Amino acid sequence: MIGMSSRPRRTWDTLRRTGPRKPAALPILVVFVLISVVTFLYSPAFDVREVTVRGNAYFSADEVAELAEVPRDKNMLLINSSGVIARILRAPRMESASVRKKYPSRMEITLVERKTAAYLPYGGFFMDLSALGLVIGVSEAVTDRNVPIITGVAPSFVLLGEVALPADRIGAACSVGAMLAARNVPNISEVNVKDTSDIVIITNEGSRIMLGAADGIEERLDTAVGILAGARSRKQAFKYIDVRVTERPVLGTK
Repeated sequence: MIGMSSRPRRTWDTLRRTGPRKPAALPILVVFVLISVVTFLYSPAFDVREVTVRGNAYFSADEVAELAEVPRDKNMLLINSSGVIARILRAPRMESASVRKKYPSRMEITLVERKTAAYLPYGGFFMDLSALGLVIGVSEAVTDRNVPIITGVAPSFVLLGEVALPADRIGAACSVGAMLAARNVPNISEVNVKDTSDIVIITNEGSRIMLGAADGIEERLDTAVGILAGARSRKQAFKYIDVRVTERPVLGTK
């Protein structure tokens, strides 16, 4: 037939089966975008340039950063937060730690430090003990007059990061020290645990507070603290406070 083309005509069914042609450049564009994003994330823009520390009292911020071994000018995405925390907790004084990455370039470390509940004389030094009797530091001298010295016991084992022994007597003294600190009782000199059935606190004024046995001591300590605060507020000199029998506390005046 004159004027008729011999090329087959594409019917609607054929177009529907084959579908529209996909742009060949789309996969290349996606790959390019992904490469750009990854390159940006691992660029110097995300390098650690600042480390801030919160919650530290005993350690300085620089000392914490040194403990943490946070590499400066290293990309934050490549720094393992769990590893940073583990290195910080190697210091016995550290109770807990957390790390937050503040993008693009700041890392924030938050700490909870163990407080010194009592001092234990040992080897010419004073061991800083936690509320549970853990050795958390070593001091050449007593630095806090409100933290008591443990007396009446000869240590059999003392090692930094371990519980001092004998644990029952030393632990009882540390528990008393922690309770005194929680109640903000100042000017406490000693906690004597020669006999854990007759624990005695000695104040900086030389007065004795007889608490009795370690079992159930917190109630008796509260009573003693109230009597002590009253005597001090009145500027009343006294020789002893005896709360070994809770129902019949005694204030022995000089």
